[in-house]
Amino acid sequence: MEPATHTEVTAIVHEMLDVIPATTRKTVLLVSPDGADRERFGGWLESAGIDPVNCPGPHAPEFSCLGTSNCACPLVGLADVAVLDMRRLPGLATPGRPGWRLLRYYLEHGKPVVLIADRYRKPRFRPEQVFLLRPNPGRESLLLAVRAVLREAATW
Repeated sequence: MEPATHTEVTAIVHEMLDVIPATTRKTVLLVSPDGADRERFGGWLESAGIDPVNCPGPHAPEFSCLGTSNCACPLVGLADVAVLDMRRLPGLATPGRPGWRLLRYYLEHGKPVVLIADRYRKPRFRPEQVFLLRPNPGRESLLLAVRAVLREAATW
């Protein structure tokens, strides 16, 4: 089976938006190459009344996806905040590298970001836009971080 094209993915997302009733629940785009982490983090978010949207993100060897290619990703419009697991994505602190491009993509689209990273050197972005979590965050750490960036984003 071949991967869906950008046009096909966009059509599917638009169909989903037409079916899903508008609510006051917040939505988190959960980007992690590790399916088990996405499921665990997603379960924590759901139990707290936050809707997760899972995305495997960019994969080796090229580490490309719509976000790192600066193409329109239909998932970014669904989310109130992005949680990015950057532990396996190179170049978070280096302009032009995949990690940096993905972080910049979400910030340019007005999304606050919770970063899960081994190392992180503060970039030139506004610090209130990015919340850093160390690897393997616990349930409370993740929920506090998501809620903190949602509160901060409401003041933008």
